[in-house]
Amino acid sequence: MGRCRQAIQPNHRMGKKFIRDISASSFQVIATQVLAFVVFVMLSRHLEKSDFGALNWVIATLSIFLAITGSGMDLIAARRVAAGKDVGETVGIHLVHVLAFGSIFLLLLPILILFSSDNLNFLMTGMAISLLLGFVASPFKQVCYGKRKYFKLAWMNLTGHATRCILIFLFLSGGISLVTVTWIYIASSAAELLLAMILGLREARLFPLQWTWKKHKEMVEESLPQWGVVFFNAVLARFDWMLLGIASTTVLAADYFFAYKAFEISRIPLLVISPLLMPVFTRIFTNAHSSQKDFIKSRLLYNAEMFISVLIPLILGMLWIPLVEKFYGGKYGIEARTLFWILSLSVPLQFATDYYWNLCFAQGQLRLTMKIALASAIVNIALNAILIPSIGSIGAACSFVAGYLLQWILFIRYTRQDKVRPDIGALVKTVCCASAALAIGIYLFENPYVGLVAVIFCYLVLSWLTRNLVFAKLKTAYRLLFSK
Repeated sequence: MGRCRQAIQPNHRMGKKFIRDISASSFQVIATQVLAFVVFVMLSRHLEKSDFGALNWVIATLSIFLAITGSGMDLIAARRVAAGKDVGETVGIHLVHVLAFGSIFLLLLPILILFSSDNLNFLMTGMAISLLLGFVASPFKQVCYGKRKYFKLAWMNLTGHATRCILIFLFLSGGISLVTVTWIYIASSAAELLLAMILGLREARLFPLQWTWKKHKEMVEESLPQWGVVFFNAVLARFDWMLLGIASTTVLAADYFFAYKAFEISRIPLLVISPLLMPVFTRIFTNAHSSQKDFIKSRLLYNAEMFISVLIPLILGMLWIPLVEKFYGGKYGIEARTLFWILSLSVPLQFATDYYWNLCFAQGQLRLTMKIALASAIVNIALNAILIPSIGSIGAACSFVAGYLLQWILFIRYTRQDKVRPDIGALVKTVCCASAALAIGIYLFENPYVGLVAVIFCYLVLSWLTRNLVFAKLKTAYRLLFSK
């Protein structure tokens, strides 16, 4: 009897810990996305379409250059902290590295300003400062990430978005311009950095600074493959924005930026789940006592991810027109919806590639992830260069999906799957069931709200018929989740 209690209590604590982790992660992601969505709605409604396009073009361009100057050390630092290595030393090296590469980013800024139009100089400079402040906050965030202090991490991430949201709301009554928006972004990033430093320093003894050139070099070498992943994924996510801003007017590019922002909302479940996968997979693959149940659990998690990945795209896809008419007066209509539908095809692909990336990361296959990111980035750049001049934003959306499709194929082909072998058919079934359900809702129902109910019902039925949704597996996954 005593042994039973001893066996049950650890499992109960593990279950409670998991609930706390996912609750904190969910709170952080959902609250952050809600605030980001509010900022997005206010700016897209109250800024001129050309100004909204210019703002997003500048952010996209600067993000790529910041990815070039960075080195992907953030996740390496978090992994070291999670593995129990010296926290002070890890954070010290990461902070020195961020400050050094941030200085390089500032040196590159005049070059970017030379190639931008005169009316964007202040916007370019201000947004660069804002992004750089967020870059410097990263070492303090990774301490909490590695230690699984998700609520502290949540407050760090929420501070910038909340400050931005409040300030924009306060300035709306007097009219808002790009100059005002620039100062708001700088102030909100500064507030985020300040809180990150306060909370992060409580988790790590940073001073006196534990830094040596030898240790720094070792950490840089360890993070180089991850730098490739970060850089090429930044290219994959933002090169189309940059090229669209150059090849067309900011007004025409604004439709694509708007559709892409809406598409990002569809990824909220992924943003909740992804931060939890890396520590979990790291423990599974580094623990010699990991049981078969752990690997079964991860496969079931993959199937569940595939099923839920398309739910938000289905909802937004059906309600796009009434929502746009209500909030924007048709400002972003049919063309933006078409772009959103195309981009949404990549949502389940992103769920799948993120799962494979976490598998590779946990098994130390960082060079593989870099090569895959490189291949997809090259294909994305080539397709954008070919398609954007001929078919504009539609070509950008198709190129984006093609990049993630290639990533998925390469991950399947080259990831070590001797213990974890995700069901390839789950993604194909998900896309087919969702596409069929959406087509039924659009062509058979004039009322979008009635159509939405029909779409969700059809998706559930088709998923059940194709065995993409098996309730017995969900029940088994739930039991495995809270057992040792």
